[in-house]
Amino acid sequence: MRTILSLITVTIATSAVAGQADPRALEACQKTSKVFTKIAQCLPDADVAIKTLDAFSAIYPAEASPLKDKCLELNGDNLAGAAACVTNAIKDGISLRKSLPAGSDLSDPIFAAVADDSRRSKLESAITSARAAYPDNIGGLTTYQPYR
Repeated sequence: MRTILSLITVTIATSAVAGQADPRALEACQKTSKVFTKIAQCLPDADVAIKTLDAFSAIYPAEASPLKDKCLELNGDNLAGAAACVTNAIKDGISLRKSLPAGSDLSDPIFAAVADDSRRSKLESAITSARAAYPDNIGGLTTYQPYR
């Protein structure tokens, strides 16, 4: 069992190096642990989260930025949680938009900015590209504070 876990840690660490992680991801991981094995486990998810949040800022209009800001605030040093907060809020917004009666809308500028299928598709493509840098990273469940 110890050999398998060691192999997984080495594989994840190798993937992180090959993926050229964003320095902000490394910084975030170092806030949670100084032990290199924990940083190796943290880095792929933190790097994908940074790239997700950057892509969100590039794809969505300025009216959507309070969503990202609030998710970062709610999730503190948990970058993967902040990214999950953003992507799940977008999914909820799109689902709500599809459920609204025809011609109706909410008077919420964040909802109006994020409930957009074409932008979500672009964001999902960016996330897929970011994850491709870590093909050996299995990923897992992310605990996070949802947008509210």
